[in-house]
Amino acid sequence: MYAAYAHRPTQKSGYFVISPQMSYRPFSNLLLSLDVAYERYLDELQYIGRFEGLSNSPGWLLGTVDNRNLGLTLRIDWAITPELTIQYYGSPFVSLGDYTDLKEVTHPMDARYENRFRKIPFERSGKDYLLDSNRDGIYNMRIDNPSFNYQQFRSNLVLRWEYLPGSTLYFVWSQDRTGYDVGGPFSFGEGYKLMGDVFPGNVFMIKLNYWFGG
Repeated sequence: MYAAYAHRPTQKSGYFVISPQMSYRPFSNLLLSLDVAYERYLDELQYIGRFEGLSNSPGWLLGTVDNRNLGLTLRIDWAITPELTIQYYGSPFVSLGDYTDLKEVTHPMDARYENRFRKIPFERSGKDYLLDSNRDGIYNMRIDNPSFNYQQFRSNLVLRWEYLPGSTLYFVWSQDRTGYDVGGPFSFGEGYKLMGDVFPGNVFMIKLNYWFGG
C-alpha cells in the first residue's frame, strides 16, 4: 500500500493519495491482482481563464478546484495448460473536478496574500456559471462551467497458444473508452455509468509464429 498527504497551512491547498494493492491465487495456474488508486487534490489558485468584464479587463480568473480521481486496475493471468494462456488487463478511471471560491487577480505582487485577489460572487446555472463581477448583486457575466467529469477505460486481452513446439499463435484485443462531460456530475458512480455509454474503440490483432525445425 502507498499513501501520502500534504497540506499548505496558508492556503486551501493540499493533496491526499492512497493506493492499496491485492493479489490472490485461488489455483496454482490462476493469479488475480487488483490495484486501487484514490487521489484528492485541493488547489485554491487553479487557473480558469482570462475574461472581458472583470475589473482588469481582460482579467485573470482563478478558483478553488476540488479534484478527485479514482482508478482501478485488474490483472488476470491464467495458464489453462502449459501451451494455452490468457492474460487480461482492465483499468477504469474517473476524474472529477468541482470549482468554487472564484477570484480575480488584482494585485499579484502585494505583500499580503489576501490582497492579491478579489472574490467574485457566482451561482451555477446548468452548464454555465453566472458571475457578479461588480459585486452589486446582479449577475452580469456568464462563463462555461469549468467543472468536469472525465472517464477513461482501457483493457487488453492476450491469448497465447503454442500449437506446436516453438510455434505460437497470439490473439490480442484492446479497447479504449474516453469521455469528458463539461460541468458533469461530481460523482464517481455517475462517472462510471457515463463510461458505459461511451462508444468504444476496439483493436484486434493476430500474430502467428511458425518454427521451421532444422
